[in-house]
Amino acid sequence: MFNLLPPNLKQKIKSEYALRRMIVVASFIIFLQIASAVFILPSWLISFYKEKDAGLQKKYMDNLALSQNLTAVYDKVTLTNAKLKIIQDSLSYPKFKLSLDTIIQNKSGSIYVTGINYAPTSIVSANIILEGIANTRESLVSFVKTLEETEAFKEVNLPVGNLAQDKNINFSIELSVAS
Repeated sequence: MFNLLPPNLKQKIKSEYALRRMIVVASFIIFLQIASAVFILPSWLISFYKEKDAGLQKKYMDNLALSQNLTAVYDKVTLTNAKLKIIQDSLSYPKFKLSLDTIIQNKSGSIYVTGINYAPTSIVSANIILEGIANTRESLVSFVKTLEETEAFKEVNLPVGNLAQDKNINFSIELSVAS
């Protein structure tokens, strides 16, 4: 077979063939990129909106957990306020602090107080039961007389059975307080 084409024309045809091949390959690559973008777009949109939805659900769950915590805190605060109101009401009964101060001030060294029971009987009156140990009968009688002489108590009642012993007397004194 004869080669009828001159070498420079042969070279030109080879370079044109290579250029056409590059254009076809580049066109194929561009087509693949466009096709993949078109086919991946629906999946990307679905995942984008699912991510948004998941973020909203997380925010809702956080708010729900926070509101449940706030409800628990609110319940505890309400309960504490109720307990404080009870304490405040009991302290607002007639002269409790004054009565307690009077008992402590008039107690001698031979009188040991082991218990104080405060029971309000109405808004203006209350009973205090003072329990303790007295070293001698004389110190107990002196303590009761001192309490009777103070104006803090309306009535002071020492049961006679408390005076049966001479030493180490367990006593229980009933005191009435009125405003």
